[in-house]
Amino acid sequence: MIINFKLNMSKINQLESLKVLKAVVEAGSFTGAANRLNLSVARVSKSIEHLELELNSKLFIRSTRHMQLTDSGERSYVYALKLLE
Repeated sequence: MIINFKLNMSKINQLESLKVLKAVVEAGSFTGAANRLNLSVARVSKSIEHLELELNSKLFIRSTRHMQLTDSGERSYVYALKLLE
């Protein structure tokens, strides 16, 4: 029973992370996504970090002034759009 709960929570976290990914891409920043989703910037950052760990791939190339999707990020965004329709 506990194992199933953990698996379901993992799927819920992945779904939330995909929603956050979609918002980050569409808003163009973690701050914009946080505002759209009514979450803290830290929560948005943790969601993206969680998704990157799950996928074992970086989704964004980040600098202090710029953020760009990686190829993996682009594929994940397209997947998120289809899943969240």
